[in-house]
Parts: sequence; C-alpha cells; structure tokens
Amino acid sequence: MNVPAFIDLAEENQIGELRQYLKEKGADISAENSEHGFLDDLRQVIGGLDSLIKDPPVESEVECVINSLISLLLVVPADQGESLVVAFCEKIAKLPSNTHGQTKIRVLNSFFHGMNERSRLRYFVLCGLYKISTQDGLLDYVSTDLNQIKVWMDEWELGVQKSQNLLRTLHDALIESKQSELATRVMIELLSTYTVENAASAWEDAHK
Repeated sequence: MNVPAFIDLAEENQIGELRQYLKEKGADISAENSEHGFLDDLRQVIGGLDSLIKDPPVESEVECVINSLISLLLVVPADQGESLVVAFCEKIAKLPSNTHGQTKIRVLNSFFHGMNERSRLRYFVLCGLYKISTQDGLLDYVSTDLNQIKVWMDEWELGVQKSQNLLRTLHDALIESKQSELATRVMIELLSTYTVENAASAWEDAHK
C-alpha cells in the first residue's frame, strides 16, 4: 500500500488509519477504534509498533507513521501523557539501529521540539534521545549543552531524582562518545546535586 498522509486527517480518522496500517503489517490490533476513548487508542497503537520493530519498512514509511503518532501524542494533556510518552520512546529505541538509527533521532527530536517548552514530558524524550544516541553513535544530533540542559531542568521542575537521572544518562552518552571533557563537567554538576544524606549514591556515580 502507499504510505498514507495520516497527519492530514482528523484525530479519529488518523487513529483508524494507523490501526489499519499496523494491522496490515502484522500487529495484533483491532482495525476499529477503542470504545474506551482516545488515550486507549494511543496505547494500542503504540503497542502495535512492535510490527515495525520485527519487520521494519523503508525509513520514509516508518518516519511517516511515527510522525503521525507524534502529532496525536502532542495533543494529549501533560498530566495524562507520561505512560504514553515513556512507552512510545521505548518502542522507538527498539527499531533496528543499522537501518533506522537516524530516523529514531529525527522523530524523537521532532517530538521533543514539538512539546511545550515547560512540559515535564520533555524529560522522558530527552533521556530517550541520549540512550538511543549512545546505541547508535549519533550524539552529535542531540543537544548536549550543559547550560541549556540546566535551564530545561529548572523549567520542567524535575526535582532532584529526575535531574540526577538526566545528568547520569547524558554522562553515559558522552563517555560512550568519547567526549571526556564535557562528560567531566556533567559529572561535576551531577555530584553537586547530592547531599550528606545521599552521599553513598554520589560515591557510586563518581566511580563510574
């Protein structure tokens, strides 16, 4: 079948087209929209991405389908979207790197920059980007500006634990990409987030 222009359709029709497409690709998914509503539709469509992981089509087709899904995820209220965004990022990470590495980075970058700048959900997408870039050697396509990342952490009001996880994930990606100078700066920033009460965890990070 031709790659459909899902993104030009109304949300309900877009979901229906995605369902039909994934079903034709072998996904265990109904062609009918869920009676439980839009969020359940999105959960099922994200689950259906397994069919693209097992037998991925050409990059342009995968990108079209994923961008269509992103356009739907972007209209989900932030307080209802965390589990969907996490599941989506996990599925994207599983696409084969040898054929779809740059596609994964492009679609997650598109998702990240399409979100409200203050949305905490951007945290999950950025972590996903760092993990994927580590797998695929594509960190140059992801923002690693520590000053910008600190601004984002403040805007997203992440709290200490999520801030530490983001910095730790970035540090791992930089080490893997042999960017030792910036990795050291990120580690210093990470260690500065610890207190006397959680010093043992700081020791673990410092010895990575």
